[in-house]
Amino acid sequence: MNMDTIPASTDGQQSQHHPAAMAPAYAFHGGPINILIVDDDPKNLTVLETVLDNPGYRLVRAGSADQALLALVEEEFALLILDIRMPGMTGFELAQLIKERKKTSRVPIIFLTAYYNEDQHVLEGYGTGAVDYLHKPVNPAILRSKVAVFAELHSKSRALRAEVTEHRQTAEQLRELNETLEQRVTERTEALRLSEERYRMLFETAPMALFVCDRNAVIQHYNRRAVELWGREPICGVEQHCGSVKLWLPDHTLLPHALSPMVEVLRTGIPATNIEVSIERPDGSCVPVLVNFAALKGAQGEITGAITSFIDIAERKRVEEALSRSERNLSDFFDNASVGLHWVGPDGIILKVNQTELDLLGYNREEYVGRHIAEFHVDQPVIQDILERLAGGETLRECPARIRCKDGSILDVLINSNVLFEDGKFIHTRCFTRDITDRKRAEEALRENEERFRTLADNVSQFAWTADPTGWIFWYNRRWYEYTGTTFEEMQGWGWEKVHHPDHLDRVAEKWRQALAIGEPWEDTFPLRGLDGTYRWFLSRALPIRDAEGRIVRWFGTNTDINELRETQATLRESEGRLREQGLALAETNKELEGFSYSVSHDLRAPLRTIDAFSRILEEDHGAHLNAEAHRCLTIVRKAAAQAGELIDDLLEFSRLGRQGMNFSSVEMADLAREAADALMTMHDGRQIDLIIGDLPSCQGDRRLLKLVWTNLLMNAFKYTKYRNEAKIEVGWMPNDASAEAVTYYIKDNGVGFDMKYVHKLFGVFQRLHQKEDFDGTGVGLAIVQRIVQRHGGRIWGEGKVDSGATFSFSVPKATA
Repeated sequence: MNMDTIPASTDGQQSQHHPAAMAPAYAFHGGPINILIVDDDPKNLTVLETVLDNPGYRLVRAGSADQALLALVEEEFALLILDIRMPGMTGFELAQLIKERKKTSRVPIIFLTAYYNEDQHVLEGYGTGAVDYLHKPVNPAILRSKVAVFAELHSKSRALRAEVTEHRQTAEQLRELNETLEQRVTERTEALRLSEERYRMLFETAPMALFVCDRNAVIQHYNRRAVELWGREPICGVEQHCGSVKLWLPDHTLLPHALSPMVEVLRTGIPATNIEVSIERPDGSCVPVLVNFAALKGAQGEITGAITSFIDIAERKRVEEALSRSERNLSDFFDNASVGLHWVGPDGIILKVNQTELDLLGYNREEYVGRHIAEFHVDQPVIQDILERLAGGETLRECPARIRCKDGSILDVLINSNVLFEDGKFIHTRCFTRDITDRKRAEEALRENEERFRTLADNVSQFAWTADPTGWIFWYNRRWYEYTGTTFEEMQGWGWEKVHHPDHLDRVAEKWRQALAIGEPWEDTFPLRGLDGTYRWFLSRALPIRDAEGRIVRWFGTNTDINELRETQATLRESEGRLREQGLALAETNKELEGFSYSVSHDLRAPLRTIDAFSRILEEDHGAHLNAEAHRCLTIVRKAAAQAGELIDDLLEFSRLGRQGMNFSSVEMADLAREAADALMTMHDGRQIDLIIGDLPSCQGDRRLLKLVWTNLLMNAFKYTKYRNEAKIEVGWMPNDASAEAVTYYIKDNGVGFDMKYVHKLFGVFQRLHQKEDFDGTGVGLAIVQRIVQRHGGRIWGEGKVDSGATFSFSVPKATA
């Protein structure tokens, strides 16, 4: 609302030398007060405009939090009336953002809500910095009253800013005043007396502090404002100098020779104006001022004194600092915004851009600023339409466009933009660019995945379905409808209850609701009615699908037919009972076998020990009376007894392998092979044996049994190389081609080898490929090795050639990490 201007002069007289009087501070036109109203419902905005209809208000509408933020960036507002419940960003969240920005942190906020009426909501509203919290429907009189208070406060704030302008005008007044004073000194007429009276009135009522000094800078006159500003009453005519006031320069150093500007003015008559200093008051406080010195001259032009003015610029300083902070905040917001920002002139030329947008598109500032915006847009009709709509004053929100990057790639973006007008003239647009390329790709991929998923789901044997976060099922696959004979309309929402068995329905529904409440996966079994009216049992599972913020966006579920499985499980339970009985019987049999093995071992060893003992006695006591043939026969008897003992030991070991438990751990196979080799080397002392054991990897197995494998295989290698002048035995490893989880070890020798056509006999009990007279042994060792390797889940095999050596390889699981 405009205010009438107060006349510049009230005395009705003005000589040709009298300066024009200055309008007081209250004569400035403030204009209407800006009020921002934010609500996503246009009807609510219309109601607010009706209630607050006042020529002194300018109401700005915003239908969302984003629009409100744009408006706050563009303009200054006396008050913000804000709805709490809005899509995208609530009023509480918007208020928090507003209070975090220095430029808008002091804007008063009144919350309006029809929903958030609990005490905690009110406290939350005040906690975000609101000045009031009103519930809909709002009493129009109350709302108008509250708005009027903040409008008045804003008007007073604008009046303070107007005072800065007034101070600038005061400087001009002082200049004119100095000219007037000089004129009056020279005239010495009746007009001078009248002018002096006016001067005195102006002197006393001037808004700045004034001191009049004589030729020696001694204070002669001062006005009331000087006392207020200086903080004490000067004593006129008692050598009280203007220099008695301490003046500090803006860099906080004391003005050297405080009287020097006055001395120069009194000496030369040249005014010294607009010297910015600070006055130190008696209480130690400082006030920033502008100092002006002007000489006073007599009738003959001689300098008779000087007049000094001090203009308080503290408020101006505060306003300038606030303005500077606001500009810095705007610059920081522009430069550091997380979205791309650019300004475009009315001719389409890019005027300004932030680093975020440059990084997004890959251009440097010189390549982007100063170019026409259409050069970077792929779809020319789209950008032309955008420019035309902006030129018409339209604000663009979420306008889709495609922009070409420096590397040739195309970005899909959304543009929010509005136009800055000054005096009805198009100045420039302010555009926010948000990259949605990844989002569009994700949406397209999601659509494709959704199609693939539904195609796949329609062809699986299970039932498949999806539900929203509340459990409302909105899609089933084809198999569901084929089995139940229902329709899409019947099954929407909670329609699935129609095909559930009534005896289980309450339990299933309650468990499903509990899963929805806590957001945990759901699993249950229950019967479902088919098209023919019979029920079959199904295992049902559902998983919550969450977005990036962890919120459940849907549920995906399946139903698996377990009718045959349940019948099989019942059969298995019966079989398990029978197997338990058989197991007990088998355990008893094993126990008896162990007893039998021990008995056989004991009974067989006893006669063998007797044979060995009596043959020794015969040899020791009667050896002198025996001929060579008798000695040879006794040796054969003792050797046969020893071999029979070894055979009994090997057979017992072979029989125990199937019953012994296994202790699996990580086994260092290189160490184990060396232990077995060292024990065997002592038994073959004197032989020339070149034994190489490589750096073998670890495996997972029973260390005791694996050592028995190495002992048997190395024993064979030592045995079948005994006719070589230099035996060569190599122990190594290789990756397993059949399984990445296994490792293969081998023992290679240069012994007598074997014929591959008999390879199938290698691992049989009592199977031998060489004459017993040439190589001793029981024929059980390789059978023991094979059983141990098989119990480890591996396999063993041999390769050989007659008189060219043999290689035995076996695979076992790798060591786990």
